[in-house]
Amino acid sequence: MGSFSGGGSTEWTPAAGSPAGGSQADDSPTGNAQVGGTIIDDLNEKTPAEEPNVETPAVSFLETTQLPTTEPEFSGLPEIGRRFSDYRTNWLSSPYALQLAKIISQVIEDRKDSPISNAVLLGVGGAYASIHALGEHRDREQFFVFSQICAALTITFPSLLQNIVVQDPQMTPGWRTVFEAYGCKVVEDPEAFSLIGPNTFLFSAWVEPQYLFPGLEGRPIDELPLYVGNDTRWYAKEDPAQKETTDALFSTVFCSTVAIPCVTVGSRYEGKFNPDHGLSGLSLWWRPFRTESQKQQDAALRSFASACNAGFPGNFVEFLRAYRLGFASLPGQEQQRFVYHYIAHLDRKGEFNRSPPRCPDFGEVFRRYVDAEAESTSEEHDLYQATIDAYLAGLKDGSCQKSFLSKHS
Repeated sequence: MGSFSGGGSTEWTPAAGSPAGGSQADDSPTGNAQVGGTIIDDLNEKTPAEEPNVETPAVSFLETTQLPTTEPEFSGLPEIGRRFSDYRTNWLSSPYALQLAKIISQVIEDRKDSPISNAVLLGVGGAYASIHALGEHRDREQFFVFSQICAALTITFPSLLQNIVVQDPQMTPGWRTVFEAYGCKVVEDPEAFSLIGPNTFLFSAWVEPQYLFPGLEGRPIDELPLYVGNDTRWYAKEDPAQKETTDALFSTVFCSTVAIPCVTVGSRYEGKFNPDHGLSGLSLWWRPFRTESQKQQDAALRSFASACNAGFPGNFVEFLRAYRLGFASLPGQEQQRFVYHYIAHLDRKGEFNRSPPRCPDFGEVFRRYVDAEAESTSEEHDLYQATIDAYLAGLKDGSCQKSFLSKHS
């Protein structure tokens, strides 16, 4: 594991198969996939490790035009401007600005073969910030960090500078003017979500998941090059339908991750810069560039993970046989239905009562399914539909709560 160190240490966890470490999923009989590590939340409790070979980068920010001060509706802006200036001074006097610059240098290195072409900032500048001092302080911190990240990215990916978008459903006039002064385009909810693509830097700090995830539906989250936000994987327990989104957004297989450099609980830094929860608890997640071949393997691993979540008891090697036979071309819902069929087929034969269970090869079962599909009226095809219907009916009425999945999950 590499690390970035400064005033305290910020360790980072490389993605599996990234240049910094980790291996790809293997094809061993066990079918185990290499999984990356976890989020590092505390900057100062870790022992500093050797730094990666990254040159010390300059710390820069988005440039701003002169903020208006004469219009009555912008009467609060001079104070906002002064606070931005004070914040900049304090941030630069802390160790965290340089730590963040080093992290972004690693992101750029990992993405040098694939550009980050636009940036989307969500949930900053709303009415809460204008009513509560803590909210305004939090939003100012988050925008300043967003500004530093964008400025660093534009050195390598200059087109990003013309494609920075900000959205908050309750955007205040004062904050709108601030964003526009810094060269950002303010859009109305939910337009920003439609701009999230496979080359987007997304910053979404403390946006409630019940508002964030519906907007992310249908977007290529599993290809997102850079995400900054708080960890919302817990939400999948409240809404299981969102597990696929959280797994993609916070992938410990395909992403490298590191905490945003800042003061955290128990920090020993005694300088002037002492942000509250506006930054503490936020992390960067980024995907090192993947070749087309690696992307295909990534897709297979994601499909395998989804099958395992549905209760698939086999290993990756036998799953890959079915995947290459055409399982990959099935729509997601049909993939899940076939996994249900396989589970129900094993349960009907009493295979889970054996120790160890004798599971017919998943690839072979899928081949028979393909043949049955071609014949369309075969006994095997009828059995396939019947086992799925029975399984789904059990899910609906709760009678299968202790069967099927629970036997091998």
